[in-house]
Amino acid sequence: MRRVATVLLAAVALVAAGCGDSPEDNARDAGKDIGEELYDLRAAATPADAQEAVRDIREEIAEVQSDLSPAVRERLASIGEDLRGGLETADTPSQRTQVFANALAQLEALRSDSDSVVNELIRGVREGFAGSG
Repeated sequence: MRRVATVLLAAVALVAAGCGDSPEDNARDAGKDIGEELYDLRAAATPADAQEAVRDIREEIAEVQSDLSPAVRERLASIGEDLRGGLETADTPSQRTQVFANALAQLEALRSDSDSVVNELIRGVREGFAGSG
């Protein structure tokens, strides 16, 4: 019995030590927050609400940026610019919805067979966006 308790404690300690601190975990957590803020941006009723959501998105991207390659950082900036430009010219709710759909599609295109951090960021964005609606 004592041996089983020792093994269980060791297993719990190993699991606890490895949880939540990897670049992938950080990217997924940031992605969830970004997804929630994207949803808030889409639903913003006032310019102030929209500006707050944009500010929060930028903060989350800044937190995970050091774990991303320069090419991915550049592509994220481009997606952000496309989103901003699209929202500025969208006149109807359906046009705004299409702008968000395009941004999410561009984000999905970043998926990689070799970059687990990017994949977890995208996964988090999808989860955060879907969970907010």
